Order: sequence, then structure tokens, then C-alpha cells
Amino acid sequence: MTETDTIPLEETSKAHESIDSEDLEVIYFNSKTPEWLWLSNFSPHSIADRDRGITYPTAEHWYQGSKADSKKDRDLIIAAKIPALAKHIARKVSMSYKWERDKAAWMKHIIKQKFLQHKDLKEKLVATYPRALVHRTPWDRFWGDGPNGDGRNMLGELLMSIRSDFIDGVSE
Repeated sequence: MTETDTIPLEETSKAHESIDSEDLEVIYFNSKTPEWLWLSNFSPHSIADRDRGITYPTAEHWYQGSKADSKKDRDLIIAAKIPALAKHIARKVSMSYKWERDKAAWMKHIIKQKFLQHKDLKEKLVATYPRALVHRTPWDRFWGDGPNGDGRNMLGELLMSIRSDFIDGVSE
């Protein structure tokens, strides 16, 4: 079985037991799953921050750039050739004192903009309903499912929330 396979809920770890439907399938994704790369913040889809007049190469660039306290650091992150480098640079910059409190709200805003600005991706996201979306990242217990499937899967949760908004006709 590959990471791109869907798995019936009853075969997944306890991290996914909160999903009610017996026959629901789970989509596991990350930047290394070609079929589901478009769900990842590393997907090659630029996003415009219309309030600031900045276009970011990927959602990861925008998210990592949002951490930076200074314009100089933000510009350095935005200029990174690949999302992994943007993430690496962001680990070394001075962060806003509010970052830990606000990071999930920033992420939701950024990924919602990604799907609003790329209608084909929005349609694909809606088409994943009712499947659960799990960011398969053994190294990350907050954004992903962690090493034992017991992580918060916050990225997956945000994607499912945005998907519900789209289904319900809520776009902002």
C-alpha cells in the first residue's frame, strides 16, 4: 500500500476514531504524495495577498513569511526557490510575539485563499467530501498526524473546515 491509497476508517489508527461514518475513507497526503500534492502547502500554486500586494510562490512561502517580524526577513523567505527552503529560512528569523497564538488562523486564511484563487483546486477539494483529510507527517504532531497517528492533524482539520465552508456556500 502506498501513502496515496485511501483506507477504510475502521483500518486507521485511533487518531481517526473521531470521524463518525463507518464507511468513510481517509485521504493521507503530504508533499511527497503526487496524487494529493495539491492539498499540501508545498504545491506549486502561487497565491496573492491582495491586501499587501504580494504574490507568494506557494502557501508555504506565505505561511512562513507571515512569521517574520521584519520586512527584510519576509522578503528573504518569499524569495526562496523552493518551499522547503522558505521553511528552513523561517526557522532562523525573529517571529512575531503573537505567532503561536495566531498560526492556525493564519494557516486557515492562507489555504482558503489558495483554493479561492485556484478554482480547479477548490472543485477538487469539495470532491473529496466526505473523506477525512489527514496530513501524514510523522515529524509533526500539530499540523500532521505525528509518528503514531496521534497528532492533531490541524492542516487536515483546516482543509476539511474550508471544504465545509465551500459546500455550504461560505467563501470568506
